[in-house]
Amino acid sequence: MLSPFTGDSTPAVVLSTLLIATLFLPVRRRVQDAIDRRFNRRRYDAAKTLAAFAAAARDETDLDALLAELVRVIQVTMEPEQVSVWLRPTTDGRPPTADH
Repeated sequence: MLSPFTGDSTPAVVLSTLLIATLFLPVRRRVQDAIDRRFNRRRYDAAKTLAAFAAAARDETDLDALLAELVRVIQVTMEPEQVSVWLRPTTDGRPPTADH
């Protein structure tokens, strides 16, 4: 692809590749910054948030408290306009509880 400009010169190919990479990095950085701003990545650390929720889910026995924590995590991380959680009814028709 670059042979019309570089011929068969290996140093020219290496230099042209480094030049292209050098020019590409600022563009990549700007695109990544725009994505980070769009998804609000500076405000939270996804791995830390998931680890905290996993710890709460592991230790929590109250279904209502667990659902409240789930809704809180979703609101903090994704900032949706509305959050709702649908729980499938149990086989006997009663609403699910932490006892089931």
